[in-house]
Amino acid sequence: MTPQAFETLCHRACLALGLADPYALGKGHTVTLDEVHLEAQNRLSSPGFLLLAEIARFPEETRATVHEHLLALQLSTPDHPNLRFGYHPTRSTTLLCLSATPPRNDATPDAWMARLLRDTASQVRAWRHQLLESGGKATAAPLSSHDFLQHASLRA
Repeated sequence: MTPQAFETLCHRACLALGLADPYALGKGHTVTLDEVHLEAQNRLSSPGFLLLAEIARFPEETRATVHEHLLALQLSTPDHPNLRFGYHPTRSTTLLCLSATPPRNDATPDAWMARLLRDTASQVRAWRHQLLESGGKATAAPLSSHDFLQHASLRA
């Protein structure tokens, strides 16, 4: 995907979502959708891109427990190798890192991208709520993710 095609895809998806600055995503800037900070990055000539979503800034005393829980979730989803978690050292926030590739021959890749952004923000909010509420400890119910993972696994 060329940089111009990626920027166009991001721009059209942001327009579809009604974001305040539809030109920011895909240009190294963060956008906010439903209280979730999102950033999309594309390497030159790569067909896919990386979507980063800030889960939260967890208190230092629960951060290790939260990260252990997220890594356990990551290990429990081997059929989704594009789902990873990370840490932003400057902002001290926990991140969802999702590699994605728009489906080939899709007549509406901007609608696919808008849905991916919306689903990602929705899932991150749910995880944020569960992890903040439990202090990062495993709860009786595992972190919800089924619908999100089904959409996120769409690959070219």
